[in-house]
Amino acid sequence: MDFKTAFEKIKIEIETADPKKLTENFAIQITMTDEDCGGTFYVSHFDGTLMAEPYDYRDNTAAVEISRSDLRRLLGGRSKAENLIKNGKMNFSGDLGSLMELIAAMPEPPTEVALTEDSKKPVKKPLGNIEGISAKSKK
Repeated sequence: MDFKTAFEKIKIEIETADPKKLTENFAIQITMTDEDCGGTFYVSHFDGTLMAEPYDYRDNTAAVEISRSDLRRLLGGRSKAENLIKNGKMNFSGDLGSLMELIAAMPEPPTEVALTEDSKKPVKKPLGNIEGISAKSKK
């Protein structure tokens, strides 16, 4: 996958964020470190408008270096920024609050409700990969 394709997919995910949950103005420069789709883009929120563009943003409030798969897990709520930094999977500089606010504005991952045999109480379970959401039907 090239950078343009990877960026377009991530831009679609970012555009699902709820800008009403964003209170601060920010510009986060994100560099994907993958060999095949590496490149830099930014996500900004100013005066109620959230946007992502495939350019660098030198006067940013935060800068992130991360692989595309870890970025998708981070935006999808399946990984925590602190864990990615601690495990060396994400380099970060600037205002961590900007990134955390963006993540908080992202929709929750889709879930299915299943009953446990012990309690018969509903339990939410992740449906799977956001790219190709697939819920296996049980017979």
